[in-house]
Amino acid sequence: VSTGISDIDRAKTIKELHNLMTDHITNKEEFFLNNFYAPGHVPILASRGLDIRRGHTELVAHLAELADLPKSMVIAEMLGEGKSLDRRKAELYASSHNLIFLEGNEIIKE
Repeated sequence: VSTGISDIDRAKTIKELHNLMTDHITNKEEFFLNNFYAPGHVPILASRGLDIRRGHTELVAHLAELADLPKSMVIAEMLGEGKSLDRRKAELYASSHNLIFLEGNEIIKE
């Protein structure tokens, strides 16, 4: 079964959305409406801030702010055998691939 949405198309969409957020485009809203379709290949999430909600979207936006990065981030859920990857396996994956495993409470206390 195929969704018809290639990883290449998703990557291109993510790159162009990031460019929109970081380039010097004067009317970002107009540019977005003229160049993207919604719904599209990539769901777009907008953070309302950690004082309003403490979800994945707000955590990654706060992490970007702490790292002094543009608030243009990608969130992906790790899957294992048809469902979300359990924490232990996610920690093992991070360790074996030299990645940092962070929990939400570690991001908030910074």
